[in-house]
Amino acid sequence: MSNIRFISVTNNYNKTKTKMVLSVNGIQGMYPHENGISTTLKHDSHNNGGYEVVESVEEILKLIKESRAI
Repeated sequence: MSNIRFISVTNNYNKTKTKMVLSVNGIQGMYPHENGISTTLKHDSHNNGGYEVVESVEEILKLIKESRAI
């Protein structure tokens, strides 16, 4: 049985600012928006382009680094 790591990010879709927890293993890519306010986080659990989140690419990478297996 393998361990799963998760990160908590802030959904910025429609400016809802709700927290969501995603598996680190499902992350496919991260694309910063030109506005500097949000990032598109491509993830296996999203079937239409990815999640728009408040966190920057650098913040997401830090969350991944600090995540622990459960």
